[in-house]
Amino acid sequence: MAPPAAISAPVAPALAPADPLVGVDDPWAWPRAAGATDRERAIEDLGPDIDDLGHFVNSNADCWTRLVGLAWTRDVNIDFDREPVDLDGDGRPDATVTRHIHAPGGILGNPATFGLTATPDDPPGRDGRISRSTGYLGLREALTRDGRPTGQIGMTCFLCHGAARAGGPGAGAPWLGLAATSFDYGLLLATAAVLDDDDAVAAAYRRAHGFPSGRTVRARLLLAGPGRQDLTGEFGLDVTVPGLHSTRYAGTARLRQGTVGIVNPISVPSAWGTEALDVQNWSGSEIARASWLSRVLDLGGATLAARSATLAALGLPAPRGADGDPGVQNEDDGERPARRALLLDLRNLGTLGLQQDSDPALRWTDAVRGRVTLSPGALRAIPALYATAAVRRVLAAEARAWRGGSGGGGGGGGGGAAATAGEPDTRATGAAAIARGRALFAERVVGRIANLQVLGEPPAAYAAARLTGPTLAPIDAALASTIPVRCADCHSAMPGGPRVSLDAAPPPFGRCSHCHRSHAPFDGAGAGGRPDGDEPRRPLAALGVPASAEGEVSRCRECHARHRAFVPGPDSSLPYSSGLVLPFDANLNGMAQDDEVADQAAGGIGTEALLAFDVPRPARPPGGFQVALAHLSDARRAGRVATTRLGAGWVRVAPLGAIGATAPYLHNGSVPTLAALFEPAARRPVVFARGHAGFVLDTRLPGNRNLGHEFGTELSSAEKRDLVAFLESL
Repeated sequence: MAPPAAISAPVAPALAPADPLVGVDDPWAWPRAAGATDRERAIEDLGPDIDDLGHFVNSNADCWTRLVGLAWTRDVNIDFDREPVDLDGDGRPDATVTRHIHAPGGILGNPATFGLTATPDDPPGRDGRISRSTGYLGLREALTRDGRPTGQIGMTCFLCHGAARAGGPGAGAPWLGLAATSFDYGLLLATAAVLDDDDAVAAAYRRAHGFPSGRTVRARLLLAGPGRQDLTGEFGLDVTVPGLHSTRYAGTARLRQGTVGIVNPISVPSAWGTEALDVQNWSGSEIARASWLSRVLDLGGATLAARSATLAALGLPAPRGADGDPGVQNEDDGERPARRALLLDLRNLGTLGLQQDSDPALRWTDAVRGRVTLSPGALRAIPALYATAAVRRVLAAEARAWRGGSGGGGGGGGGGAAATAGEPDTRATGAAAIARGRALFAERVVGRIANLQVLGEPPAAYAAARLTGPTLAPIDAALASTIPVRCADCHSAMPGGPRVSLDAAPPPFGRCSHCHRSHAPFDGAGAGGRPDGDEPRRPLAALGVPASAEGEVSRCRECHARHRAFVPGPDSSLPYSSGLVLPFDANLNGMAQDDEVADQAAGGIGTEALLAFDVPRPARPPGGFQVALAHLSDARRAGRVATTRLGAGWVRVAPLGAIGATAPYLHNGSVPTLAALFEPAARRPVVFARGHAGFVLDTRLPGNRNLGHEFGTELSSAEKRDLVAFLESL
């Protein structure tokens, strides 16, 4: 690998040209890239080359190698002894960091220290279509158009969302989309030369802009540890790098976070099941119901031919009608697969634009969000620069392969070698435990939750009210203020495929009431009685619906012969998420942070509430940071609209695909094992080791607390083991 250039002096900002494709070179249009497979495109997804003062550079690789100066091959020496860190932004240190990292040969010379995933089938120095392998997943050396190495290394999606399977079929091979639970992103960023306070150019730039010192940022980055990211620290680094290409595009200011705030560690989930998810992001801020698809189609052109061309160019599935008829646009049924696919593209391009210094991606996401306007040609061309459709298809294929290798969805498997003479058959024992755990998951009530949800977009029934933004509503207006829940009530699936017979789309865990908790009264007591839609809905038990799962589904089948499929197609993954977004402030007292115990008692999730909320304490209003939300009396049909001041912050129900391989758990990664997750918070490990560089996570620190989600903690020890066995089979 050629030595990277030194960090340059800041480049004077300049407005980007009106056409974001001016000065952009698409590597996938190079002759050497002809015939590239989806997997090649996904693995080498470094984004386009951009004209930088008269020569083309890959903005991703140039950012991390030249501008940020990550220590790819440079010796790393980091020594912090009780380095004070201000976690809550009040100006007073409230934690310390002690880490000693000595890595001769840098990041690539010490893969275990940084938690990199080796790619034995793609060894170092092997040329791909547009990049060269470093030997580690998610890190690629950019090539020039004529195939020469640049010495610059960039990151792909799979640095964070890719890992080797520890055991079972395919063990040791990298899986694209699996959470990189050993990867220490904060440590990797902490090697940045731009954080060296003895670098005169970088230090002067930080002082001139009022940014924290490099040492301060470096200490914050080291707090997250393997399998987690501190988004405040991450973006705090992102905006303080001199000469970023994307800062020449004025719109980026709306998408970037600031340089100060509280510690905000986020655990890294797998990237599977996206084709069946309506909500992404831990905070549920990315929703498929938003008007993005309509805007994309409008921007692409008004005619039917233009709209079809836009969908085809973006690799989005064509809308299908209620009976599966192609070409019929139906928001409830036909558009959902396209909306969900577009949702992943927005996340992918937004992340690339922000973290890989690539302004065409930022311009595209701004256009879809209605902030800027792009030409139809640019709208169709930009996603292909980042291989968005290929990434989606590869993620779906990886999830299918995982399911096939592990028994799939808890329906069988259990692993274990074949028994020899005189030994018990561990496969049968494993399968029995999984089956018992699946039954517990589907049937056992494990706690109560507040009958509250946050809707990212107002329901269609309230169109006349002209509401905007998030709203608060009951999960089911017919039920009490708190409702009992089984695991599958939240972790099941949100339907999104075409309407088919109920027999072809049975409830994933055997009950209609995992989603449908109430019903309008029937007009007759006998079989086949039809509901009267004008009367208020009532709980199913009050309507005489049988209590057993079989009886419940049989009763529903009398009237409901068809149902939307729970996944878009036969090759899709069940997401194990209902798409519910639950508020932290369950007792509606206007507080979310520092009120977790009271909120859990009121039926809240009760977890550490610093998620996506990084306002320093001095900047918070007295009584906590609040938002005023329209509070709907019923999300299903038009009703009363009040206003509630809610403590800021909410969290979506997490998907559970490959959960056994995605520790640590909870949204902040504060619980080390599934077994520990089913213990009360007081009995969960207080400190535990992560990775191979001596990192210890301390759950006593703000942002790290292991509070909440105490569902299933009252099960017996044997039941907990069975439930863990089922979850590990997913």
